[in-house]
Amino acid sequence: MLPDILSKLSGEWKDMLKAANIKIAEPVSVIKIAGAGGEHRKVNFLVFGHRAALPAVVLKQTRSRMNHERLTSEYESLLTVSSIPFMKGKMPYPIGLFQCDDGYILVETCITGMSLDNLLLGYSHLKYSQVIKDLNATRDWLVGFQRGTRGDSIRFEGQIEVQRRIERGAFNLPDVFMNQILALAKNAEGMLIPLSARHGDLWPGNIIPARGEIRVIDWEGFLPSASPFIDLFMFAITYTWSYRWQGFTRLSRREAFSRAFLETNWFSAALHSFMGEVFLAIPGMDRKYIWLFFTLFMMDMACPGLEEDGMQVGNSESWKEHLFLFASHASLSLDGSCT
Repeated sequence: MLPDILSKLSGEWKDMLKAANIKIAEPVSVIKIAGAGGEHRKVNFLVFGHRAALPAVVLKQTRSRMNHERLTSEYESLLTVSSIPFMKGKMPYPIGLFQCDDGYILVETCITGMSLDNLLLGYSHLKYSQVIKDLNATRDWLVGFQRGTRGDSIRFEGQIEVQRRIERGAFNLPDVFMNQILALAKNAEGMLIPLSARHGDLWPGNIIPARGEIRVIDWEGFLPSASPFIDLFMFAITYTWSYRWQGFTRLSRREAFSRAFLETNWFSAALHSFMGEVFLAIPGMDRKYIWLFFTLFMMDMACPGLEEDGMQVGNSESWKEHLFLFASHASLSLDGSCT
């Protein structure tokens, strides 16, 4: 099948490539970069022109009918987001979606560079100055992305929002913490929350730093209208998982979460500052409610509902452990402080 696909790059798909200002000199070479993990996974290929050091495009090929729908959704998401002026150059550009034999092929531009997760894995981007630089770049991207996709608002329903999640997840959290969360939720009742698009899997593995900015890949979890807190808290927590701590090793997720959210150190201070800046960039937000929505986010991830449909939730047990750890050790006050 691959030879047929490559022949189409120089044949019937050539005009679309040209329209996207993509030229691929022959002979073409290909590297398979993913796809060995099951029939419902996509197969991804990097396509290089003759003697080219960098790939020209990425091909994503479906393996099953289930993934046909996902790939179509990803293509439509890329089309939607790439039309936002702010997003130009900050994400892959979709060239076309083509039917080929029994599957579909998505052709998109290639975002080159190492992901933030791989940079951290390689003992890079660990110093304070680089952490601040990466957090600032992610802040600017996220604020711009949300600002460019902001739409309707929903009204926060207060304590019922907490109770609904407690019942769905059957969470048995400490009484003191529950009283604190319910008090904050009562005060926040009626607050308008402006919805915006979400990426849905904003973790360091999908972030590629470049020249003081970031570019973001893998848009399968995109929704055009969702809570503005999802991408913020998803990144904040998964960044702690990727970061290499003492001894340049990755800690367990539990220990990494504790150091970032339950201890006082330069990393936790930098991360909390990042969270506050993004949170306050959302119209109508009051910083004293950040830990309320942080807790609700963890409840949603620990017991996913409709809002989390299509997200890379992963192991819900990790999120449940974080939720119970936070509820057992954090002390929240009505002024928004967390100790």
